[in-house]
Amino acid sequence: MNVVRQSGTGVFSMNGREWSLLVACLLAVVIFSVASPHYATPGNAVTVLRNSVELLLIGLGMTLLLAMGGIDVSIGIVMGL
Repeated sequence: MNVVRQSGTGVFSMNGREWSLLVACLLAVVIFSVASPHYATPGNAVTVLRNSVELLLIGLGMTLLLAMGGIDVSIGIVMGL
C-alpha cells in the first residue's frame, strides 16, 4: 500500500528556491536602506505602490482569466494603449 504524504500544500507554502528569492529581496532592501538615507522613506514606499498599481491590476485580471481556463495573449497590446 502506497501512502502519499503531502507537505507544504497550503496557500503560503514555499519551497527552498522561493525562500531564497524572498531572502534575497529582503537583503537587497536592507542593503539599499543602509546605503542611502532616502531609500526607506514613507514617501518612497507610496511612490513605489502608486507606480505598481497598473501591473497589479493587469496581473490579477490575467490570473483570473487563466484560472478559468481561457488564454488571452493580447495583454501587451491592451497595456500599450
